[in-house]
Amino acid sequence: MRRVLRSSVAHLVLPGLPWLLELRWRLRIRRAPVTTPERHALAVADPDRRGAAIERPLGCALCGGREIQELLHPFDKRKKPRWNYHVVRCTGCGFLYRHPGIVPARLGDLYASGATRSSWAASTRTSGSGATT
Repeated sequence: MRRVLRSSVAHLVLPGLPWLLELRWRLRIRRAPVTTPERHALAVADPDRRGAAIERPLGCALCGGREIQELLHPFDKRKKPRWNYHVVRCTGCGFLYRHPGIVPARLGDLYASGATRSSWAASTRTSGSGATT
């Protein structure tokens, strides 16, 4: 009888798959256009997006580089998305980070809403975590 491998363990069993995944990632990096944080922020600006008021273009926090490549755009596919951001790579050092970044003085605004607190509480209840505050 033939068993179907789960995708989470397939890389442990299939010869050559890690090499193929690494190649795919390298091609994504090679094909991504290089831009500045300001140009990228203008290109993806959406004032109606939740949290847009507390975001700003940021350079690399690690090396201070001002050239980035957009690699990923994770987003929530609901009518009113809970999150929508871009993952960029610094061309100077390779550091991956969220862009546009959150203004440090306004970071608390994200966690002040009851929605974030209630979703965290729900996830700890379902996971069986014993963490309490």
